[in-house]
Amino acid sequence: MRDGRLILFILGALGITYAVFGALHDIAWGREDSYWLEYAFLVFSLPAAVLLHWHAVRSLPARERLTWLLTAAGLLTLSCLAAVNASVRPKHALDAAMGTGFLMIGIPLLAVVGRQLVHALSHARGKPLS
Repeated sequence: MRDGRLILFILGALGITYAVFGALHDIAWGREDSYWLEYAFLVFSLPAAVLLHWHAVRSLPARERLTWLLTAAGLLTLSCLAAVNASVRPKHALDAAMGTGFLMIGIPLLAVVGRQLVHALSHARGKPLS
């Protein structure tokens, strides 16, 4: 870790994850006074997270990229597990809908990160998959 970019990427991802869960919680709770703010944040957080991930994968060296991909896969896995829990055991009126909606986005993103992780691991050992 030469210049601390990995730490900044991880902190950015944690911040986006925390804010997305906050927005989803407020929507599921039924707070109607600030729906527009939560939905606007959700609309802008997906491209922000994708750009953050793209920049991290493109700019980090191989070892730090592997750490980033493991971190991203871990965050996405925890988020998807929380969405499954909200869908199976809803506590609020919109929990099941929010959980299902998050899974529709989270599972394909997890598949993309998983593919990148497998690719990075195979190249780290010197055996490209292709």
